[in-house]
Amino acid sequence: MDWRVRPIDKWPGERTKAPTRALFSTPWGGTLHLLERELGVLRAKNILLLMNVRDEDLRLDGWIKASARPSDQGVILSFDSKHGPLKYACDAFTDWTSNVRAIALGLEALRKVDRYGIARRGEQYRGYRALPGPSDGAMTKDTAAGILAKWSGIPTHVLLEQNGDVLAAAARIARTKTHPDKGGQHEDFVLVERAFGLLRSDSAEAP
Repeated sequence: MDWRVRPIDKWPGERTKAPTRALFSTPWGGTLHLLERELGVLRAKNILLLMNVRDEDLRLDGWIKASARPSDQGVILSFDSKHGPLKYACDAFTDWTSNVRAIALGLEALRKVDRYGIARRGEQYRGYRALPGPSDGAMTKDTAAGILAKWSGIPTHVLLEQNGDVLAAAARIARTKTHPDKGGQHEDFVLVERAFGLLRSDSAEAP
């Protein structure tokens, strides 16, 4: 498979405040075997494993060493699949290999939803659809302001005036309305985070 390891640009949503030690203990090779099997079923391509790695954590071929010691435990797996682009993040456990295994086990569980006829046509993957990255040009300032305006009620033209306090207030309201723990949708929450990040960065650079 075409694997690549890259540093994390932005975490989707909120980080786990108190990671715990995983109850499962499986060698890294076993985790890779499971993950490759599940990715194969999904016909995954352009696979990215995002981690806060150092140069010494990578092998000569660019892949991650089992002995790697990233600066934190969080991992994000993104790839193109037969269901479209998908993205999974996990930082619930104290070591990165357990978080990769958690994602692999999650993919296995989602596949079983299809096997037992609970969902059809990959419906269970919709909440994990990957959104375009910040470097692909898919989100402009106007689009970002429109997203925050939609969820905060603050007019788009006000958000485009690059007032940091107003942007922060809009983001707080939008996060509350879109957070999955409060009945919102994961993809809406991630869009809000991206929109705020783009506008905040632009505001900080403005004279």
